[in-house]
Amino acid sequence: MLDRKLLFIQSTFGDAHQMVRFFELKKHYREAQLLAFSRMYYESTKEVNFINLGKVRHGHLFSRILVYFNALKIISSQQSDDRPSDIYFFGFDLLPWLALSRRFKRSRLIFEIPDVRDKFFQKTLMTNLMKWFFKSSIKFVSAVVVTSELFHSRFLRVNGIQPKHWFLLENKVHLTDNELKPKLQNREIVIGYFGLLRCERSLLVLKELVDKSENFKVVIHGYFMNISEDLQSAIINHSKISYKGTYKSPQDLSEIYSQIDVSWVAYPFHDPQEEGNFRYAWTNRYYEAGFFGIPMIGNAHSGDAEKIIRNNFGMILDLSDITKAVNDLSKLDKEIIQEWREALSKTPVSEFMSTDEDYKPLIKYLQS
Repeated sequence: MLDRKLLFIQSTFGDAHQMVRFFELKKHYREAQLLAFSRMYYESTKEVNFINLGKVRHGHLFSRILVYFNALKIISSQQSDDRPSDIYFFGFDLLPWLALSRRFKRSRLIFEIPDVRDKFFQKTLMTNLMKWFFKSSIKFVSAVVVTSELFHSRFLRVNGIQPKHWFLLENKVHLTDNELKPKLQNREIVIGYFGLLRCERSLLVLKELVDKSENFKVVIHGYFMNISEDLQSAIINHSKISYKGTYKSPQDLSEIYSQIDVSWVAYPFHDPQEEGNFRYAWTNRYYEAGFFGIPMIGNAHSGDAEKIIRNNFGMILDLSDITKAVNDLSKLDKEIIQEWREALSKTPVSEFMSTDEDYKPLIKYLQS
């Protein structure tokens, strides 16, 4: 057991994967404290005491300055006087506050990169300033954790950023039972779209597909984010689309994946000519669908696309052309879906399921 105190800072209280990360790391510390920012998001799936660091708004970076200033005082007050702390945190915007503050010089900072903001790839004065802050701050971080190896090889390294230590912790499923309930036999092919519903292009493609073809149904579970009210209404009231509200992860995953034939794992659409987080991220949906043996539909140029194509786990669509994407999707049949299922069944479940082995390199470093 580590004698240091763990201060674990959630960027969003209720984020299932961050919560799982906390409980996995907590097992190795004598004392651990969860601190979290709150925002419009899913409710937490676990009963756990935490210290609220304040409420932040999605996409409003400058409005967070006062919130972060107050949060630093709270975080600092949780450090032990008699022993150093390990501060595990998420988010580029919080990085310079922790790294450049004199309050945390006795603590080790462990920074996890779950994604990279789109603003980081824009060619503006503000972007250059953000990059400068990031490069200046990363020097004071003891270790960096990435959820996709591509964040290290194609983002950090390409931008000349070399952390002192880095570790790979993919957002794999923290479950052991991947048995699904028997699925009702449908004449139609059922496509499932689960999680944060923030890709308007994905919703438009799925809506147009069921408008044009009687061979498909769509099941949606999740939380709409930055989707127009008109499109939300059209989705919720569509006769061939079942919108079933939010769900709890991981408790409800088996039930919702039992309802579908194919999972929509496509990352929110971006112009394929641009750089962006979509090129590096390995999505939660990829691991969830793979864990339950459900074939996948991904979008071209994404981090997931390479794995899906290489392993024959499903199909890839170019969402830059909605008409072509719908036409390609309409050719999907149950024979090819079965071929993808067989490829998934031959894949070790450790590709999608988290184990103690995944955490060993990081834990060994923390114990040093």
